[in-house]
Order: sequence, then structure tokens, then C-alpha cells
Amino acid sequence: MKTKHYTLAIALIAFLALPAFQLNSLIVPVAGAGQNGVAAEISQLSAGRYMRDLTYLASDELKGRASGSPELEKAADYIASQFRTAGLQPAGDNKTYFQTFEITTGTEFGKGNRLEINQAALEDKKDFVPIAFSNSDSIDAALVFAGYGITAPELQWDDYQGIDVKGNVVVVFRHEPQELDPNSKWNGKNFTTHATFVNKAINARQHGAKGIIFITDPLNHKSEPDEVGPATKAVEGGNAGIASVHARHRACRDSRPHGH
Repeated sequence: MKTKHYTLAIALIAFLALPAFQLNSLIVPVAGAGQNGVAAEISQLSAGRYMRDLTYLASDELKGRASGSPELEKAADYIASQFRTAGLQPAGDNKTYFQTFEITTGTEFGKGNRLEINQAALEDKKDFVPIAFSNSDSIDAALVFAGYGITAPELQWDDYQGIDVKGNVVVVFRHEPQELDPNSKWNGKNFTTHATFVNKAINARQHGAKGIIFITDPLNHKSEPDEVGPATKAVEGGNAGIASVHARHRACRDSRPHGH
């Protein structure tokens, strides 16, 4: 798995997080201005000025300011221009209002991804797909079913209780138990953080598993297609420290030896 890195120049925007009622007490360092100049700058801070900047930065024109996008660069240029207009002293790279750093904005999967269950090879992109936060690894280990892969002491729930997954690959259902029940102790029909791909992967790693395979629960998700790709498309990259794939339930089932 190959991770893409992009270098971005971002102006500081921490001041936008201040609530409007704090603006009048904000102290602004102004270049070359005396007490009267500072007072004049502070007097211009208002809820209206705050909303003007916030409205523009949150506008449809900037399309969410995704990392690596031209809209994020446009937002940075706007903020820098406001700093310059206010007379703030640049303290970034090369005496500018910007600071350059690297972030991860995408993942490319290699061509050699393989998944075999009981010597039956599953087809990449049809029967399974790697997940963006997966690490690169080669594993030959037993499969252990671990329910929904959730450990939630506050809900008196632990799918790993009584099973040993160390050194093995766990197979877990996606989502959560009782998800169609509006009176569920989890959160009704809304998912909790325990349902996310990454939290289940981290939980599996913490229990000693070498890999994790996500499948669709055939009982609770009859209305959801048993397919791979769309569900993990928006999952963020990084490295969760465990080999992670999403596979079709039917493909995994058909790969089991007959009689099991």
C-alpha cells in the first residue's frame, strides 16, 4: 500500500474558533502601530466581522476546503490577506503568513493484494478490497470469528471475551448489534463510535490479532448489498497497525470447506 503525501501552505485560522462574545477582548499584535492603532484595530472586531469571514470560509465556493484541494489554498490566501490588512506581523516560513508541512491525503493500493481462505482465492475488488488504513503485511493464520468486533464496557459488551485471537485473523460483522431497534441500548438506530471500521481494527490489534476481515451481517443487513468498495471508499488513510480488508460475506462463506 502506497500513501500519497502533499505539501500544503496554510495560514493560521485559530482565531476563527473564538466565539463572538470574546472578540472585543482579543489582543492583536499590530506591526508599527501605537496604542491608538491597536485600539482602532480592536474596535473593528465584531460579531459581524467574525461572521463575514466565517461565512466565506464555509461557503459552497470553497467546497469544504479538503486537504490538498485548490479551495484550501484559496482559503489560506484569503486568511493571509486578512492578516495583512490587519497589519499582523508575518511569523511563518520565510517571513510569510504560511507554514509548510506534509499531510497524507490519499492511498494507492498495490497490484499484489491477495486473500485466500482455505486455499480458495478471492477476487480483488469483487470479493474483497483492502481498507485505506491497513498496514502492508503477509499473513498465514487461522480465522477466528469475533462477532461485531466490539469491546464496550459501558454497554456490558465484549465480543472478545472467552476467545484468543493472538496471532490470528479475526472475522467481524460490520455495524452494531440491534441497529434496527429504536430502543436499542447502543444508540437506537444511530451508530456509536464502536461501529467504525478503524475502531474495530484498533480493537482487534489491541487483542493481538494480525489481521481483520469485515463482512456484512446477513441477518441485520438484508437491505444492504453484499458488495465491497463503496462502504470503505471514504475511510481515511493512515496505518492502524493491522492488515484490514472488507470482504463479501458470500465469498467468505463459499470458501469454507463443505460440512463446516
